[in-house]
Amino acid sequence: ESRLPPSSKPKNLTHRKFPYSESVSQESLLNTELDSERNLEDSAEQGLAIKLLEARTNYNVRKILNCTRINKPLGANYELQKTWAAKPQTISALAFAYLTEVSLEKPELVKPHLLKLSKRILENIHSGTPDLRDYSMLLLYTTLEEDNNAFVQKLVERNIIELLVPLMSHSQRPLRILAAAICCKLYKGKTKVQRLFIKAGGHEQLLHLLKTESSDKVISEILEHIIELSIDFEGNPSEVHIRKLLDSNLKEALETIDLEERSLEFMKLLDELLQLLRY
Repeated sequence: ESRLPPSSKPKNLTHRKFPYSESVSQESLLNTELDSERNLEDSAEQGLAIKLLEARTNYNVRKILNCTRINKPLGANYELQKTWAAKPQTISALAFAYLTEVSLEKPELVKPHLLKLSKRILENIHSGTPDLRDYSMLLLYTTLEEDNNAFVQKLVERNIIELLVPLMSHSQRPLRILAAAICCKLYKGKTKVQRLFIKAGGHEQLLHLLKTESSDKVISEILEHIIELSIDFEGNPSEVHIRKLLDSNLKEALETIDLEERSLEFMKLLDELLQLLRY
């Protein structure tokens, strides 16, 4: 399983101002009381982003979720855990970023809301701005668990595999790696999803990643993805899937890997895969 950087608890930043232009109706999503002594517009600009940060700090997931619907631009800098993902440009993107952080720290708070959020996540991946796409995918990665079958089923029904496979050849390297890791979480132990992944050409994308990556850690992860694609829910070899991989020149891809200075974990995974291929 891929290792993403652990989240650190955010600093208390409520003293900072986050100018933001928003209407009263949208601000009311956070039940923000307007200060009658201030200009209404100025209050809305600053209050909503501050309340969102407070919701993040206090793990108030419902209030953060309300903000995922607000696509107005952020008007100032703010502090957020650094990642490779595109910098949030809107309240909505910042809300998804905060949901990702909360899901890393307290996954039990986010999990009950995933089904309702699934449609929006898919929309963000399909046609959202880079910041919405990136943080929606990071949220997916942090929340996909083997025991959350209803969420996985809903995503598969809405064709998430067809959305993710093209991203495995994206120009942005972290996005390629993340898309492959999410796909593996989706198809692990699920024959139907494995078939959808292969039908979409995902196995070929995995082999391309295998040939183009040099990082021991990343190649080890890709080997693990290939192994999971080659076995069924009981851990037995899937002859049909293995044949698909072999027909796509899996052996040739393995031969391109430089075996010098590889980790013990890599060698164990390689040996496991070779045993499957001899099946």
